[in-house]
Amino acid sequence: MSHGPGDAHEATAGALLLRPHSRGEAPRAGASRASGLLAGPHADLVAGTQVLHADLHNHTDLSDGAGHADDAFDCMRSAGLDAAALTDHAGFTDLAALERVREVVPWAGMPVKLITDADFRRAGELAAAADDPGAFTAVRGFEWTTPHLGHVNVWFSDGWIPVDDRAGIQGLHEWLTTPAAGSQSLFGLNHPGREPLRFDSFAHDPRLTDRLVSIEVFNRTDDYLFEGYRLGLGSPLLECLAAGWRPGLLGVSDEHGRRWGFEPGLGRGGLWVREWTRDGVREALAARRFYATREPGLRLDVVVSAAAGTEAPPAAARLGGTLPVPRGTSTLEVAVDVDAGPASVGREVELQVLTTGLTVPTVLAVQRATSGQVATVPVDLQGEWDADEVPWLVVRVADPAARNLQPGPDGHPCNNRALAYASPVRLEPAGG
Repeated sequence: MSHGPGDAHEATAGALLLRPHSRGEAPRAGASRASGLLAGPHADLVAGTQVLHADLHNHTDLSDGAGHADDAFDCMRSAGLDAAALTDHAGFTDLAALERVREVVPWAGMPVKLITDADFRRAGELAAAADDPGAFTAVRGFEWTTPHLGHVNVWFSDGWIPVDDRAGIQGLHEWLTTPAAGSQSLFGLNHPGREPLRFDSFAHDPRLTDRLVSIEVFNRTDDYLFEGYRLGLGSPLLECLAAGWRPGLLGVSDEHGRRWGFEPGLGRGGLWVREWTRDGVREALAARRFYATREPGLRLDVVVSAAAGTEAPPAAARLGGTLPVPRGTSTLEVAVDVDAGPASVGREVELQVLTTGLTVPTVLAVQRATSGQVATVPVDLQGEWDADEVPWLVVRVADPAARNLQPGPDGHPCNNRALAYASPVRLEPAGG
């Protein structure tokens, strides 16, 4: 299917698109691509960006997907996505490695088919052919895959690497610093905590802090905020941030079928880009200027600032950014723009402001809001704080009437169903 001047993206150029039910059905308009915060005091911070709906984790018959790789990008564009990536599996090339892994994880398995050099080249050719600046961005990647340590997506790399089980996650980290990976490569942690060793306990490599850009909070229909809690484990988000990484929060479909982009209820990301190109997508990822959602057409923007009337400087930080906060600051304001388009007018949502905790996030504030109206949430930092106590804030948008199918502790405010998560705003102590 070719895309010309009359395609659905051009017909609704000023709006995000709702996922249609089937091929051949035009997507309907969702929220505007422009931030709702443009009309307020943070206009300078959000100006010059628009939001794209992206799905950066997809599979084809180049590895274990059911659908033909030649069809994938066209299908995703038809489904209303603005940017997409193919990330087929790379894994063990040594079959004996799987038996060694089974000594740790007896049920370990691997995809039957893994990518080759030819497959990686083919993915690059398909992405180059599908890329259409200003209308659709196509990206090549691969998924570094182990059944015990975890899965890692790599995007914008010059090459790919199979898994060496003896080198572990450190082997991938080392490769990412080499010319074989290229200086533009970025990576993210997939379905975090699903595999038992949790990326070697989220082992941190300071050389790569700027290049680990994401952790999946939505994968397929699952919410990973409380992954492992029932087994006595900590939230993957808390553990990843505590290890020293600074990821944004991403949603993905992890599609293995033939309906890329069309299946309802699956994750996707919203990228605030300065330009609708590959470079623009990469820059937004590197800046963590994105959010996770599983609702097509939903726009989310967040700015955190010092509360009016405080002695703090007029600093502000957008989702994914860093906010200097002087010692003694007790209150912040969180401006939240959430809009799911014309069909959601008047819809009530719950805004939750999360920060660190012992094993699950602490919720600092909860406030009801209406879709399409900018809300301001005051956040009490609960007295004196330091970088070990309140180092970041995450805005979670939830449906107050639906339950979280992956809940945390009884009575936790996040036991309702998440609609979206904004990337963390890092709080950096400033002053004496």
